[in-house]
Amino acid sequence: MADMRKQVQTVQRAGIDPDFTSVPSSPADEAVVPNDGRMVLVFKNGADPRTVTIKTPAKVAGLDVAEAVVSVPANSERWVGPFPPSVFGRDLRFNADGAGALTFEAVRF
Repeated sequence: MADMRKQVQTVQRAGIDPDFTSVPSSPADEAVVPNDGRMVLVFKNGADPRTVTIKTPAKVAGLDVAEAVVSVPANSERWVGPFPPSVFGRDLRFNADGAGALTFEAVRF
C-alpha cells in the first residue's frame, strides 16, 4: 500500500493558495492527512462522477464503524468534514474509485 501524505493548510485572513492534489484511485493507495478534528476536505471533480471512501479505524463494542462514502458529481466541488479523531483517527485516510480528474485540498479554519 502506498501512502500519499499531504499537510493541512490553515485558512488565514490574507488567504491561502490551495494546492489541489490528485486523489489516489487504486484500492492499494491512500491519501493521508493529519486530522485534529477541525480539518475539512475540499474535492474538485472533472467530467465523471466519483466516489470517495474515507476510512474509519474505530470500533464500537468490537465492531468496525462503517467507512464514510462521499459522492462527488461530475464537474462539481464538495466540502466534507470535520472528522472526529475518535472515529477517523489522527491520520485521515481515503481514496476514490476509478481514474479521473478528482483532486483535493485539506484545510483548517
